[in-house]
Amino acid sequence: MDSSLPLVSIGMPTYNSNHSISKAFDTLMKQGYPNLEIIISDNCSTDDTEEVCRKLAEQDHRIRFFRQDENRGVWANFQFVLTKATGKYFMFLADDDRMEPDVIFRYVDYLEKNSEYSLVSGQLKYWRGDEFLFYEKDLSMEQPKKWERLVWYYSKVLHGGLWHGMMRRALAQKIPIRNVIGGDWHFIAAIAYLGKVKNLEFVSYHKYFGGTSTGFQKYARRIGASRVAGNFPYINIAWVAFKEILYKCPVFKRADIFTRFAIAIRSYWAVFKRYYFQPFRQKPKSFTRKQFNALRRVIRPASD
Repeated sequence: MDSSLPLVSIGMPTYNSNHSISKAFDTLMKQGYPNLEIIISDNCSTDDTEEVCRKLAEQDHRIRFFRQDENRGVWANFQFVLTKATGKYFMFLADDDRMEPDVIFRYVDYLEKNSEYSLVSGQLKYWRGDEFLFYEKDLSMEQPKKWERLVWYYSKVLHGGLWHGMMRRALAQKIPIRNVIGGDWHFIAAIAYLGKVKNLEFVSYHKYFGGTSTGFQKYARRIGASRVAGNFPYINIAWVAFKEILYKCPVFKRADIFTRFAIAIRSYWAVFKRYYFQPFRQKPKSFTRKQFNALRRVIRPASD
């Protein structure tokens, strides 16, 4: 282990991934970064994922493997690997995703040279099987005021891929990961509040739809959210953002109540405006026609 480079912790929560986690792990090994700790948490898989992970741990002493006695839920498993991290920097690697080579070196170099940044990421490519879907990019948050970065993020985010960037571990561990739709959005919003965020102009990560990247209704059922939350996810995200900023997330509690209320209102409106006013000009792909028409009647009854 090369102690001249800062320790980077990689969190790999997994569940029933016996056919994919080895491939995700291989892309991590191709990074070539010498000072890693890899934290794998098997969320009580029902296939032979545990056996696959134990074999990986036997082959690489940098792996710390944990097997949960019961399924803790998606977000609790992400929180677990973050809690166990000890490195200066931290990254989430999903068990069905891939990283480009040399990304960790580039991320560490950027964060070491830019102490005011809390997170750095590259561009993300989203896939369904072998079909390329779209890029996620242009999400740098470098505004001098921390509340401006947070509100801007809520006004722009579509898929939350910055979650897979590299962050300062000490900051990340201050933020609870909520078991809600958009839990990764609220986490990154808090990271942006704590420091600037850089979205570099190169492809760094390949995100595959499947696993936790699925439709909102199925996603809501998986995390135990209500049917209403699954049918109108962005109203739910806006409301959770409001509550997180106003009184739930400890990151914001150093600000006075009036400041928190003002930021919470702005954040709620940023989400609500993006998804429930702009769609009248162009229906977003995540809406079904039935949901869109129902919401239109609720929000703009006088125009129908």
